[in-house]
Amino acid sequence: TSDWFEHWGRTLFFVDHWPLATQFLGVYDLSARPPLANLVTGAFLSLTQRDFAHYQLTMALLNTLAFLPAALLVRRFGSRPGGAAAVAVFAVLVMLNPSFVENATFAWTKLSTVCFVLAGLYFFLRALDPDAPRAAGPLCAAALAAGILTHYSAGPYVLVLGFGWFG
Repeated sequence: TSDWFEHWGRTLFFVDHWPLATQFLGVYDLSARPPLANLVTGAFLSLTQRDFAHYQLTMALLNTLAFLPAALLVRRFGSRPGGAAAVAVFAVLVMLNPSFVENATFAWTKLSTVCFVLAGLYFFLRALDPDAPRAAGPLCAAALAAGILTHYSAGPYVLVLGFGWFG
């Protein structure tokens, strides 16, 4: 639970413009964790209320966005053209998956990072297609950069896709 309160404090740091010397949970400086998820959550909280219940709901809604790039990948690799049936099956599996539901309701930044890494992977694969749009490469880079700015765990995926891009 300390992660939840730490991230809530980090979100309030950006919303309420706390001093730079603020330590979260009395231990961690601002630079201990990447700020993107807290900035985005703070942008939504500035439109509503800043209490923990609104923070929890906002994080849960943002965490469920990881479904979208995963559905794009499922659609890409679906057995039939368009992959609509595969996406429908995937949606049911995600709804019934306790791990996804649990991580979506946890107020931390890992599932948001998954969203950016999967989006980066999708745009990486899309950029390799013969009919790829010109924006696929920059979108891949932007998604992976956003992943790093959300959680450091995106780093290994960025390295692997970077080696694949330049290798």
